[in-house]
Amino acid sequence: MVRKVAVLGASGLLAFDMIRMYEQQGWQVFRLAKDELDVTDRDQTSRMLSELLPDVVVNTAAYMNADRCEQDPLQAYKVNALGARNVARACDASGAIHIWFSSDFVFDGQQRHPYVEDDPVNPLMVYGVTKAAGEMEVRGNSAKHYIVRTSGLFGAGGSHFIERMLLKARRNEPLAIVDDIYMSPCYTKHLAATVYAIVEQELDYGTYHVVNDGIASWYGMCQEAFSILGISSAIEPIYMEERYRTDPSLAKRPLYTAMSSNRLRIRGLATEDWRSALRSYLTEKGYTSP
Repeated sequence: MVRKVAVLGASGLLAFDMIRMYEQQGWQVFRLAKDELDVTDRDQTSRMLSELLPDVVVNTAAYMNADRCEQDPLQAYKVNALGARNVARACDASGAIHIWFSSDFVFDGQQRHPYVEDDPVNPLMVYGVTKAAGEMEVRGNSAKHYIVRTSGLFGAGGSHFIERMLLKARRNEPLAIVDDIYMSPCYTKHLAATVYAIVEQELDYGTYHVVNDGIASWYGMCQEAFSILGISSAIEPIYMEERYRTDPSLAKRPLYTAMSSNRLRIRGLATEDWRSALRSYLTEKGYTSP
């Protein structure tokens, strides 16, 4: 019997590779973009998932822009926390496995070694607060759940930091990039494959960090991409304090949110170095030097 998966937030960057992964494995995939399923609508969410009866629900729906979350905290909470609760309860009622994506921004950035799954959360801004609240809702409302924390996403399914920097380079626009925020980048193709393996291997339910190995600043990540492609555009390093001074409305970001995929390694699921992953992505996209 063909297994079924529902992918919520189906028009987003992460959803693209999740859909591709499940289709390649022969699953029946229900693609549910926001106009087809609004996770903030409890009744619609319950009705839709009870009708489709998927074996797995991949919930990528999120209010992600950290600065917009500061301006509209109520909507951020509705999507990231109440939406997570609605989907969790619908999954619990139908018996579906619930995969929900969280963020490195649940941490405060005070430590200087990669965060592991059991480290306490202490978000600094609205986005992080709502994602931490969403984690609690998922844990409290769906028995069969995987909370996947990830960060620094890049992939073939949409716009992201690397794409924007390459576009600026092609247009010969000046490049000034933050060099004092450190995180663990993640290639969405690798993320999708790892999440699929977590479900297929029936790993214990709970929270997992899924990122590529290593630590990078946004400046360093851009430098690496330009080096791979032979792009000679100059990049100016800038620092968050400068940005806060010029734009006080910006969300307060943690300066160090590198994560370690500890639980995956213990269970034999290796993650690739981010530099190698970035090279694979650029090859997949067929990029060459401008």
